[in-house]
Amino acid sequence: MPTVGLDQQPSQGQRRNVFSSDAVNLLGFLAAGLVLAVVTAFVFAKASGGSFGVRAAVGPAATSSPAMEQAVTATPSAAPEKISPVMPETPGTTSPTPPAISSASMAAPPPLPAGRPATKAAVSQPPTAPAPGTAEQPPPAPRGGCSASMSVNQWPGGFVATLRVFAGSSPVNGWAVVMTLPRGAGITNAWNAGRSGNTGTVRFTNVSYNGSIAPGQSIEFGYQATGTGTEKTPACSGG
Repeated sequence: MPTVGLDQQPSQGQRRNVFSSDAVNLLGFLAAGLVLAVVTAFVFAKASGGSFGVRAAVGPAATSSPAMEQAVTATPSAAPEKISPVMPETPGTTSPTPPAISSASMAAPPPLPAGRPATKAAVSQPPTAPAPGTAEQPPPAPRGGCSASMSVNQWPGGFVATLRVFAGSSPVNGWAVVMTLPRGAGITNAWNAGRSGNTGTVRFTNVSYNGSIAPGQSIEFGYQATGTGTEKTPACSGG
């Protein structure tokens, strides 16, 4: 390398030679550093049981991190088998299998539960006569007069007769009912009316509080007697 004096300026060729020498020195320094890094990585890999090829590629800085060592040296495992999830059954949503229906079960009706009586077909019953003691419909009252009806409640050895007096289209002011008792019957007591006797033909008349009957209205009286009673239509007269 030529020596340049302090009072002399280096020429362009001299400066090019200086730069070429510095570049060679720099490349040599870099090559030595690279060799040193490779050797260091190889020694470190052998000491830790790792792969030299991978550690040399990533450099010594990457080998100092435990997370990086695990990521570099770990061997990827086989892909896990895909398992379809099994959905749990919700209670109450399982549809039961319907039982088989045979032709015999369809033809025969199910048996009735124990203790339940069989239903009988409705049978039309003929109308029956009214029982003794049921009040009869009032007979039509004559215009301006009255009419009477009778019902009997019988028991062994006696009966009670209930009589009703109806007014027609005009008011009634005082009334009288005449009837004939059956043979062997005798009146023992009467209410809401006066009477002329106890056997045979008896005449009943109003008392002070039931002699007046408004049009279309009625009053009631009765008696108790021994023997057997007979329902008749008594004769009524009114004033």
